[in-house]
Order: sequence, then C-alpha cells, then structure tokens
Amino acid sequence: MVDLDQSKDSSIDFGRMVFAPNLLIPSAGSSWALWAGIANTGRVVTVPFQRDFLNTSLVPSNFEVHVNATVLYNPLHHVPSGKLLGFDDPQDVMTLKGEKKFIDCYRNC
Repeated sequence: MVDLDQSKDSSIDFGRMVFAPNLLIPSAGSSWALWAGIANTGRVVTVPFQRDFLNTSLVPSNFEVHVNATVLYNPLHHVPSGKLLGFDDPQDVMTLKGEKKFIDCYRNC
C-alpha cells in the first residue's frame, strides 16, 4: 500500500487513480474517486457509502464491493475508530509513531 501525497495538479491525482493497478476507494460516496474507479481497468476495492446505498449489480466487473466490511474513519474526527486502532488520544495519529501504527493497521487488519 502506498499513500501518495496530493500533487499541485488535480489531473495528475485523478490519473494516478485511473491507472493504478489496484485502487482502494474508502467510500463509494466520493464522486471524485468513484469516477476514477469507473475509468480504472484494474482492481477496484470499495465499500458502500451507506448501508444499502450502492446497488452492486450496477458497478463495473472489476469492482469488489465489500458490504460487510468494518469502516474505520480518521481518528482525529471519529473517536470510536481511534479506539479501535488503539489511539487513546486522537492527536497521537499526528506523530510519526501514530502514523506508522495507522498504516500498519491498514496493511494487517
């Protein structure tokens, strides 16, 4: 998993998502990511924006929609997700140790 910094040109960021061999869209409710995923011919993994929000029969065949996945949100804005990730203080995610813990969880959860 590679987390890419946002570029100064939004077309570069969109192109990165379109041409990624594996694309993780954390929310199918994001039109920016959804359109890039539709244009992507590789593997696209996502979850519904809301329960029963996405009719999975309508998505392209390269989409894997995980309807029973646990969705973790940014611990800075969602305390329950922070607790699940092991952050006692949401601000800990902003430290180098917290960033590593956050990425390790996504790689191994």
